[in-house]
Order: sequence, then C-alpha cells, then structure tokens
Amino acid sequence: MTLPRVVTYDPEFARLVFSPAPELSSLRTRQLVNVSGTTPLANASWGGEGWPSLGRQLEIEANFSGSGQFGVCLGVPHDGGSDACPVEVLLSVANNAMTASVRDGVSTSSTVVPLRSEEPITVHAWTDQTVAEVYLQDGRAVFSGLAVRDGGGVRHNVSVFSTGGPTTLVGLAVYSVGSAWG
Repeated sequence: MTLPRVVTYDPEFARLVFSPAPELSSLRTRQLVNVSGTTPLANASWGGEGWPSLGRQLEIEANFSGSGQFGVCLGVPHDGGSDACPVEVLLSVANNAMTASVRDGVSTSSTVVPLRSEEPITVHAWTDQTVAEVYLQDGRAVFSGLAVRDGGGVRHNVSVFSTGGPTTLVGLAVYSVGSAWG
C-alpha cells in the first residue's frame, strides 16, 4: 500500500514532508472509535481489549502529549509479547525530538523526528489485511509495515500503550475505510 501523498518542504526542519492526500478522508465509511479529552497512560495499554474486530481497512489518528515511551499497536491488542502486535509504532520523546520505530513481522525501521517545543505527538495510519502505512508529525516521518502474521491476515484492532513516562492520550479516532477502486 502506498497512499497518495502531498510532498512539501518544511524550512524550519530543512526536510521534505510527505503528508497523506486530504482526499483520502473521502474513503471513510464510518467512525468506529472516537476518544477525546485526556486519558493518562502510565505504564499501561488502553483500547483493543474487548473491542470487536474493527474491520478490514482502517484509518487511525492518535494524538499524545508528554514524554517517555509510548505508541500504537495496529492489529491484535498490545500485551507486551513479541508476537502481540503485527505492526507496532514505538515512540520515545525527550528534548524536542522523538525517536520513532515501526516494527512488523519482518523488520524494524527507526528514525529521529524533530519536534517543536510543547508540540503534540501525532500518529496517522492506514492498515488493511496485509500492510500498514504510518505518518508521524504530519508526514515528517513515514513508514510502511507488513501487517500479516503466519501467512494470514490479522484481526484488525487498535490499542495505545505507554511503557514509561508521563504520557497522555489526547485523542483517538478510528474509521473504517472503503476501497479506492469502488
């Protein structure tokens, strides 16, 4: 999956930014999860467990504030086991920078993403039965991951987690997404 992207230049960070095309929002068929406000995540996970399978194709928008290590699991609920999460987005925030790692069943990709002072952390992702595409900080970093375990599709679900530090979930929206092919 490679989604249509808008490529711009961010002069503050002197880098190209790859943002998902705004027209992708027209593929949303319904909102499945809407969490707003503040939910503290202190060494805990939230969501996923007890939720029904959310669908075959999902768009996920998660917003966090705080520091420490936290992230998003795309697939089965995050429980800390090595095979618990088909695509795991792990973020570590300190000193106006975020180290981002995306781990799937095949590999791990990492990068450092610059942050503005007091900037919220944004994760915008799409996933289907085989792959996930993840955009961090409005496209300052983009990852693709394989969302298949043991040769089959995964049960689509989303969970957010913290493994250390004062992290707050500020918002989480999950949408079912229709096909771009009609």
